Amino acid sequence: MSHYCYVENGELKRGPTTLASHLAGKSDAELKILGWLPFEGKRDPYDKATHQVVNYIKEVQEDKVVFTCNIQPIPS
Repeated sequence: MSHYCYVENGELKRGPTTLASHLAGKSDAELKILGWLPFEGKRDPYDKATHQVVNYIKEVQEDKVVFTCNIQPIPS
């Protein structure tokens, strides 16, 4: 199932989330006009025994919103 983010004036306002039923049948172009952009999550492989996700870097692009995991070593 695809996830989307609501963006207003280039600022992330909501999401990622699934779309409400009245929006689900619309194309990405129609959704973009309404402020909804596709969500993309990026995470490099990591060893959960030695590293952890500490936060997400959120980037609003012209045609999508990208969340990139910020992975750092687990403090000793």
